[in-house]
Amino acid sequence: MKISRRSFFLNSGAAALTAAIVFPVQNVFGQTLKSAELFPIPPESVNDALTFLKREHFEPFINTLFQFRPETARAFNLKLIAAEHLSCGVNEKQGLVGESFSLLFEGTKKSKISQGTFQITHALGQFSLLIVPVGLTGNRYEAIINRINV
Repeated sequence: MKISRRSFFLNSGAAALTAAIVFPVQNVFGQTLKSAELFPIPPESVNDALTFLKREHFEPFINTLFQFRPETARAFNLKLIAAEHLSCGVNEKQGLVGESFSLLFEGTKKSKISQGTFQITHALGQFSLLIVPVGLTGNRYEAIINRINV
């Protein structure tokens, strides 16, 4: 039996539309809307200080050094130069609340660090942090902390 591309797309589109009407949207995509099941905190993260640190905790430490330790190389220091609040109007319209903020670090002009997760040691405690290079100069790095509650 031959089937044309046009009839295939028409039939599959009709099937998808029927499934969306008959079944609730969350079932079509295999998801539920129970907020307790959205993003549970993994047990290994409960002891990580970053789980509880807020932007206000970082603000007094702007212009101080944080020690970053990769898994296989020597530790290095980066200076925290900004801790900024982030907001998303779409999340707020949907009733999602929480905290989102950005941490901006700066290294020396010679330092070129690739994106990665590092173990941080500071007066705030020890925690893991994913940093990403930003900007054109190549010595600034950003970490985004995004905690959304339903």
